Amino acid sequence: MKNHLKKRAFFQRLCSTIPPKFVCQSLFLLFLYSPTAFSQDGWKLGLGNSVTRYKFFDSKGAPITFLKQGSGNSIFISKESAVIDTSSFIGQTTERAVYFLNHELLTKLLTHVTYELGLNFNQYNSVGDIQKIPVNYQTNYLGILAGAGPYSHVLNGFYLSIKANISLQKIVQGTQQLNNQFVDLMDEPEFNRVMIFLGYSATLTKNLANGLSLFVQAQQSQSYHKWVEGQENLNFSAVNFSFGLKIGK
Repeated sequence: MKNHLKKRAFFQRLCSTIPPKFVCQSLFLLFLYSPTAFSQDGWKLGLGNSVTRYKFFDSKGAPITFLKQGSGNSIFISKESAVIDTSSFIGQTTERAVYFLNHELLTKLLTHVTYELGLNFNQYNSVGDIQKIPVNYQTNYLGILAGAGPYSHVLNGFYLSIKANISLQKIVQGTQQLNNQFVDLMDEPEFNRVMIFLGYSATLTKNLANGLSLFVQAQQSQSYHKWVEGQENLNFSAVNFSFGLKIGK
């Protein structure tokens, strides 16, 4: 009984020397880390295939309907990071650190939001025929990408991420084959301009080992360029499926 009373008195003295705010902050950080040991920070390398539909309008605004969907390769490399890394707050007393430590719900929300920056390469291809004369478009585009959105743990080490994406892309090579004739698309204004793509993606990531993950991704994107009277206009609508590795912390 005496030993029990001594232990109780020791812990009472110990707790009285620790500021309550420090205890709350420590428990909050422990809560943030406890749901998962998986870090969203890392480099992603993805390979895949894009299925593209050309939205072509002639100079009078009439849609060109003889083109069909085509497929092409895609590759991207990007850096993904969490909007807020709470580990950077440990031991800090800066105004920013104190603010987020005092706004637990906001901090918890932002730790589950990631942003992504990188480079991508896509082939936007299409096939068709004009009065039974085959026509074929082969294009290669290089660009920069950015995206942001939340992620959540699903089950058994799987994480689901949903992002809104934007990409600026420029053609680096392209040809049109009409029967046995070839046209360089680098000389065509509707192809040789900066294409602005907007879309969304869903990524399922599985943590394989410390710092190594495998992911599969589905993305839908659409380029946006307003039709101008008297000019031909082209937009791409693409669905991309890719898989790859993520190397991080």
